[in-house]
Order: sequence, then structure tokens, then C-alpha cells
Amino acid sequence: MRRTERCDWFRPLLIVLGVTFAASLRCPAQEAGFLDLTTIAARIELRHPAAPDGTPAPIRDASGKPSGCTLPAGNAPALRTTLLWLDRSEYQAGDEEKFAVQIENVGSAPVSLPFSPHLADLQPEDPGQKFKYSTLIVVLWLGGERWSESQSLGSDVALYGAKDHPDTMLTLRPGEWAQLTGKGKFTLSNNVLPLVHRGDAASYANANVSIYGVEEVLSATASKAMGHGACLIQSQGPNVAVKVSPSK
Repeated sequence: MRRTERCDWFRPLLIVLGVTFAASLRCPAQEAGFLDLTTIAARIELRHPAAPDGTPAPIRDASGKPSGCTLPAGNAPALRTTLLWLDRSEYQAGDEEKFAVQIENVGSAPVSLPFSPHLADLQPEDPGQKFKYSTLIVVLWLGGERWSESQSLGSDVALYGAKDHPDTMLTLRPGEWAQLTGKGKFTLSNNVLPLVHRGDAASYANANVSIYGVEEVLSATASKAMGHGACLIQSQGPNVAVKVSPSK
């Protein structure tokens, strides 16, 4: 994670020139953080309490479906997500793709984003203790001439953070952005495959983000996470041309 200041060179010049209105000048939009997830081995496996008799047992996932926010208020955080590039212009479904995404604060107030790939670092020392964290999900999706689909067609990456782990959170001031480089695999869902076979190929990609607050508790035999989506005002950058064909 890094924060770069691109207008620091200008401030000494203002002082030398004795410009009295220097305090009112604002730095131009700038990059506040960067993560290359293609080079990081994310620590996401959580520890479970030992069974009373010490016998290992299968772990059951009892997590509920995350709830979302369908109508953000006018003062909700505003984020613009831009798919900057893909490493190729053509793929077959199942091929690995690499991509870069920019997340920009286009609102008028600071926004705190979870910005660590390591979920396991947020777990308390006692594995049976309930804990809370936030997760940022970046999803790539595909579209064709007469359809678009934002579920299960692209790939997704996740970042995590918690208020009591301040080094895992990144604050974007208005006009600042964070950039992520990640990798995944494009897929074509069953409801889209008939359209593709009739000639309406997957011809462009884009990206969006979601932020969830999560409460997680683990036992010797179960894992349960309950999530609630944060209300965001979202916009997207331009589509990126790409061709994704069904796998042979």
C-alpha cells in the first residue's frame, strides 16, 4: 500500500513567491494507494476452535446471504470504478485474465476502504471469538450487444479491513483513487451461453465494487458470516472491448 503526493513540489515554490492564497489551493486528484494482488499470497484461511474431544470434523458453512442497500441516500459515499486494462483482447471461458481497476472517490467526503488481502490477520487470538470486519469486492463482468450481466461472468477479488486494524484501511479523500491489479477467470453463465451461441458474443467488460460489513463467528464444526452491504452511489468508467468465447 502506498500514498503518493503529486503536488508537494509546488508548495515550496508558493512560499518562496510569497503567495498569500496558498492555503486555499488544492492538490490535483492523486493516487492514494496501490496493490498488486498478482504478486501476493493472500492469507484468508481462518482458524477454528478445537472440538471438545479433539476429533477433527467437517466444517459446515452456515453463512447467510449478504443483505444489500438498494436506495443510497444523496449523501452516501460516491465511488467511480474504472477497468483500466486487460492483459489480452481475446479469451476463452476459463482462461486466466489479468486486469487493473481504479476506484476513485468522486463524492465530497472522505471514504474509508478495506485495503488488505489478508483476512486471517483480522481474526482474534481466540478463534472462537466473534469478530467484525469490512470487505471490498471488485467484480469484473461481461456484456454483449443486447445483454449485460453482472453476476458470475467475470472474476472477483476481495480486500479486507477493520477499524481496530488501521493499517488495513485506506482513506480516499475527494478526488483520490486507489488502483488494484488482480487476476481471475472469465466464465459464461448458462443464461448467457444461448445468446453467445446465437452470435451475440461477449464483446466488452467492465467492473464494479461492493463494500460489506461482516460479522463472523467460528465453531469447531461451523463457520457463519453475516454481511450487510454499505450504501454507495456508484458510477463506472467506459467499457473495455474484449472477446470471450465459450471453451472448446
